[in-house]
Amino acid sequence: MDTAEITEMFARYGFGLTAEQLGRFERLTAFMLDYNTKVNLTRITDRRDIYIKHYLDSLLLLSAVELPRGASVIDVGSGAGFPALPLAIMREDLAVTALDATKKKCDYIRLAGEHIGVNVTVVWGRAEEVTTRYDYAVARAVAPLPKLYRWCRGLAPVFVALKGYGDTFAAEYAGYAAEFGTAAVSTREFVLPGGGGRNVVVVGRTGV
Repeated sequence: MDTAEITEMFARYGFGLTAEQLGRFERLTAFMLDYNTKVNLTRITDRRDIYIKHYLDSLLLLSAVELPRGASVIDVGSGAGFPALPLAIMREDLAVTALDATKKKCDYIRLAGEHIGVNVTVVWGRAEEVTTRYDYAVARAVAPLPKLYRWCRGLAPVFVALKGYGDTFAAEYAGYAAEFGTAAVSTREFVLPGGGGRNVVVVGRTGV
């Protein structure tokens, strides 16, 4: 996948990449793959898959939620920096914080942000230990919705979860919907190139 194909693919999803943003994604890809030889960050190492399953997938939340300029966002269980790093690349105006309980991953996110020239605050710890309040809490972690919601509802008035796709998600959501009580809940389904997909669940009232 060359840079023209990447730019065209992102444009189909409403994300216009500047040359600077594309350069940062390119540098992040090279940095992550090199770091992955020393620290287990991801099993996804194919260039095309990285752009689809890490970068584009992370950015789907921007299609589901209108994040105001300057909003503060905490990425809970950030892992290898997703969605924190792609968000910081596409929206430099956002105050992005990456939270993870694994120090090695926190070290990587900090170094990756410095390497590509984006400002991401990194916090080593667990959600229940965080006392700062944010405008939005997002999570791409593999955990049931109620658990993610319990982790995040004390951090921000709006919680955004990037969850599974298709029948598996429908069954999970049907079983857990009551957990959200009177909170406003919306879901949007997205299909990614290659046939995979993502449901973005938004809990709380937003401007969209």
